[in-house]
This record gives sequence, C-alpha cells and structure tokens, in this order.
Amino acid sequence: MKCNQCGSEWSVPDKLSRTLEKCPFCGADLNIKDNKTITDVLVEWGRKEGLDFFRNSIKINGILADMFPSMGRERNAIKVGLEKGIGAKIIQLHYEDDESIRSIHINQIERILLEDAWLSESATEFVLTTFITASDIVGGKKIRKYCSKVKASQEYRKPESTVSEKNNDLSIQAVPEERKEAVVKQKAVSVQITELLNEGEALESAEKYEEAIRIYVKANILGDSEAAYRIAEIYYMDERTMTESVQWYTSAANQGHSKAQNSLGYMYEHGEGVAKDINKAFYWFQKAAVNGNRNAQHNLAFFYYQGLGTSIDYEKAFEWYTKAASQGHPGAQNNLGVLYEYGYGVGKDIKQAIRWYKMAADNENEDGLNNYNRCLKLIGTK
Repeated sequence: MKCNQCGSEWSVPDKLSRTLEKCPFCGADLNIKDNKTITDVLVEWGRKEGLDFFRNSIKINGILADMFPSMGRERNAIKVGLEKGIGAKIIQLHYEDDESIRSIHINQIERILLEDAWLSESATEFVLTTFITASDIVGGKKIRKYCSKVKASQEYRKPESTVSEKNNDLSIQAVPEERKEAVVKQKAVSVQITELLNEGEALESAEKYEEAIRIYVKANILGDSEAAYRIAEIYYMDERTMTESVQWYTSAANQGHSKAQNSLGYMYEHGEGVAKDINKAFYWFQKAAVNGNRNAQHNLAFFYYQGLGTSIDYEKAFEWYTKAASQGHPGAQNNLGVLYEYGYGVGKDIKQAIRWYKMAADNENEDGLNNYNRCLKLIGTK
C-alpha cells in the first residue's frame, strides 16, 4: 500500500486488521480501503525512526490510539507492556550477545508478566508477539525462541492448593525448581546491581565521570532505573550534553523512577535539552506525583494553580500542595498557607494558614517566614 501524499509504502496485513483511513506517517486521507495490523504500524514506524522507537511509550500509544480507536483492549495491553518496560527489554535482547545477560533480560520480562495479573492472564501472547515480531523485522535478529521461554514460565505462575496427607488441611505446594532458580538468579542480579551502583558512586566522588557512566550503564543493562537516573544527572552538569541527559531521564522515567519523571517534567517545562512542551511537563509531573515524589507533587499543584498544561483547578492545587506539604516540602507548606489564607480550593482559615506558614518558616522557607510574621501582625499577635 502507498500514500500518494508522502510516498510511504507498507505491506497489507493478514490478521488483526481494520479499515485504514489515514496514512500512518503524514496523516493524509487515503481515500481507499485496506487492512493493517498493529504490528505492521509498529514495523513501519520502527523502520522510519530506528529500533529505539519501541521504547517510546508516549508516541506509540498516541499512534495506536489514532489508528486503532476500536481496539481498546489490545491497545491497553500494549500500553501496560510498555509502561512495565517489556518493549525496552526486548530491544536490549537485540543488542546483547552475551547469553548470560540475555537470560537476565528474559527473567526480568518474566517477572514483569508475573507481577501484573491482567497482563499475565490476558495479554501475554499478544504483547510479546506484537513487540517481538515488529522489533525482529526492524532489528534484524531473531529472538522468538525467547518468547516461547517466557510464555512457558506462565505454567508455574501460581502455586496450586492441595490437601495435606498429614492433617487433611489446605497447604501450598512447594515452589517449582524453575521458580527457585529464577529467584536465586534475581537475588544475584540485585547484589551485582548494588555493587555496581556503589562503584559508580565512588567514581563520581572522585570526579571520574566517564568511568562512572560506564559502570552505571552496566547496572542499567541489568534493569536498574537508578543507574539511568544517575547517568542523566551526570550529563545534566554540562549544558553541552543536555540532550543525552534527557535521553537517560526518559529511560529511567519509563521504568517508573519518580525522580527521573520529575526531572523530565522540569526539562520539558524549561526547554532544556528538548523543545519546551508544557503538556509533556504536566504529564511527567503527574506521573511522578502519583508515585509519591514530593517535588513533583509541588510542581503539579503549581501547574493546576496556574492552569499550565491543564485548566485552572484550585481544588486540585490544594490536594497536591497538601500531599507535598505533608511530606515536608517547604515551598508547598508556604503555598498551602496561601490557599488557606485566601480561600483558594478550600475555605478561608487564617489559623490553618498560620500553621502552615510556621511549618514552612521552621523549614527555612523565606516566604513562609515573611507570611507567618505578616499574619501574626494581622491578628494582633506577636
């Protein structure tokens, strides 16, 4: 099939098809009917943007939502898989030639599937088949045998209940040997990651940043998001490597690292290393805030208060300032006092305002101290 507008070509799928109305590359109306699968779309975009495209959950979700609006369940499976890191792990399998490291990646994919009941029960085959097929074609390495290995692991996903011959009450079967081996391997990986992080930290302290990055890359390959975050922090120190910093923040953020998510929001807010995008800044602040990061909660509250990336919502601002303030964020404590003093998103309450201003002042927030003293004068108390 070919788009007359941009000249892009792609093959006709044989399953999971739908009527295609727009070109997946330029968005032009095709004015013809043809079939196309989710895998085909991922392959075309992967060929266009490279194998790392399969890490880009935001872009992939947007493309699939636009082109496959009726396939909500399948799109949700892809979304969950991406957010859990399956796409990135499959790509790492392509790049890794060391069989022992490949085995570690497989164990991590297996753990991702086991930890998410819905993904494990309902969408394992669809997610793995879609990503492995697409990335195989783009990346040029065959790894389908690993797909079957992960699927096989589902057979011992849950231990079965049996009746004990001794006392006739319910007991749990012993964990299968395969599962024990996986647990042992994972513990060994955790120890190795800790050692690498400690080594990288020591190199950072000695200002041997290039060597530290090499160590952190090894830890990240083993699946550690903190390592990716530390690499991003190193690159952030030099304005010439802001683009690399964004890339590593994104990698860690996609693995659920809340500090990286907040930092990525900041980068998008201020246009550092990436084009300024308030909507994306809001998206990442919200992700990090939900994950409990107090700085992100403060930032998200400010966005709701100002209507940045969303509509003005004082009640939401109050909610998130309260969460950040409750975790001891001085700026949030001061701003929460402001909301109480002027009645934004909550009823006016000067006593509560003074209470939060004092907390901010005690945490050495200058605005909090000034507001606290001002309010004391207003009520005639010193």
